[in-house]
Parts: sequence; structure tokens; C-alpha cells
Amino acid sequence: MPEKHDVIEYRLGTLEASVTEIKSAVSSIDKSLQKLTSLEERHQETRDALNRAFTQIEDHEVRIRHVEKNEPVTRLVRNWIIAGITGLIGMVALVLVSKF
Repeated sequence: MPEKHDVIEYRLGTLEASVTEIKSAVSSIDKSLQKLTSLEERHQETRDALNRAFTQIEDHEVRIRHVEKNEPVTRLVRNWIIAGITGLIGMVALVLVSKF
């Protein structure tokens, strides 16, 4: 039959091994939490960047829709200006030709 002292030493050894395992597990959990925190910060930065990008995209979309809405009028006015300038050049050319 084992002596009481041997039983206590065995139990202390087992307890020490368990504490060592717990320390190792806590250390591993600490490293994992540090990595998770770092990943969460990067994720938040990415989320913020995406929000900024989508805000800019929405702004550009509004501006493009405004330009597209006004494009037919702009095209019509441009054609009138080109026709007016062409007519003016034609009249100037006609006056110059008629003087010679």
C-alpha cells in the first residue's frame, strides 16, 4: 500500500502538470485574442474604407445622372452653336467673295 506521502507527491505532481497545461492554454488564448484584436482593427479599417468608397460612388452616380439628364439639351444647344458659327462663317465668306 502506498504511503500517504507518496500519494500527496503524486497528487501534487498531477496538479503541477495541470497548472502547466492551464498556463499554456491561457498563453495560447492570449495570443489568439491579440491576433483577433488585430484582425478586428483591420476589418474595421476595411469597413470604413468601403463606406467611404461607396459614399463617393453614390456622389458620382448622382452627378452622372444629372449630366445624363441634361445631355440632350446640351447636345441641342451645341448643334445650334455649331450651326450659328457655320452660318456666320458662310455669311462672312459670301461678303468677302461678293466684294472681289
